[in-house]
Amino acid sequence: MIHAVTLSFDRPMNEILIDLWREIDTLVEGQPLINTNVRPHITLGLADGLDVEGFLPHWQSLASETIPFACSLSHIGCFTTGEQVVWLGPTVTGRLLFLHARIDALLGEHAKNLDEHFRPDLWVPHVTMAIGITATQALRVVERLQGLKLPLTGEITEINLVECEPPREKHRLPLGG
Repeated sequence: MIHAVTLSFDRPMNEILIDLWREIDTLVEGQPLINTNVRPHITLGLADGLDVEGFLPHWQSLASETIPFACSLSHIGCFTTGEQVVWLGPTVTGRLLFLHARIDALLGEHAKNLDEHFRPDLWVPHVTMAIGITATQALRVVERLQGLKLPLTGEITEINLVECEPPREKHRLPLGG
């Protein structure tokens, strides 16, 4: 089974992003994000064959020692290989990189396989706004997102362990809790 470790936002930022998901779902016919069992998030790592019982105590300890931190979604991006993905990207900070590196190390200790796209030298932190769309639809989504007054600012307040197929948050912890 594939698991993801994700970061979630404070309530005001979460509501802004969910409203954008709803609006984008009316613009394009891709994979709807609003009806999934996950909230807007930044994925820190993706792993197959995770020893959840071995991983959880370390993950819980990391969550308790990490205080919530500011996050600024400052730019729009696209992945254009394979299925089209449009996203909002955070301004990368030392705290975000440090937390990502810690999660990567924990997943490396407790999982059989790590998705290379989420490893430290390849990771592109982002919040997916549309996925599984055509190039023409991606342009419409980008055009809509260009109308935002960036940056969108909020806080990263939670860390989650998500089962990916089907997606659902299995464990959720507040940072600094």
